[in-house]
Amino acid sequence: MFKKGLAANFTSPHELIKAARQVHKQGIKHFDVFTPYPIHGLDEAMDIKSSHIPWFSLIFGLIGAAAGLYFQWWTSVADWKLNIGGKPHFALPAFIPVTFECGVLFAAFATFIALFYFCKLPKFESIFEKDTHALKATDDQFMIFIEASDAAFNEHRLREIFNKHHAENIRWVE
Repeated sequence: MFKKGLAANFTSPHELIKAARQVHKQGIKHFDVFTPYPIHGLDEAMDIKSSHIPWFSLIFGLIGAAAGLYFQWWTSVADWKLNIGGKPHFALPAFIPVTFECGVLFAAFATFIALFYFCKLPKFESIFEKDTHALKATDDQFMIFIEASDAAFNEHRLREIFNKHHAENIRWVE
């Protein structure tokens, strides 16, 4: 469900980073930043930790590769042995392409599922439906949105921070 809160638009990415750093120093945990392109240093300013998604991709990719290799070994050596021109039953170089593809397949599915889980997707309501000024954040401006439900939320102090960093449009969004 969409939350109520305070939003501010910025024209400079540098001012946005400074404002995000100040908001985080105030103890605000529930805030988000919207930008038209990735900004270097923004995750550090917001104190966003590294994602767990690459670990899920690695682990499930290795599980997929092991499962693919095991399945090929099982069909060629254990279940249905065939003597083909005197070649060995377990010919590893011949099994590499399928092993690789199984690893990629498992990693892709794990990444997709982990992305949905960690990002709490799907989100059916967004700030872009409630606030017409938010659309500029996907075009040529930058925006911070702070949820009013945060324990450290202080509207007067946040407005001071936004004014200090030259926010263009500070508004209450419901």
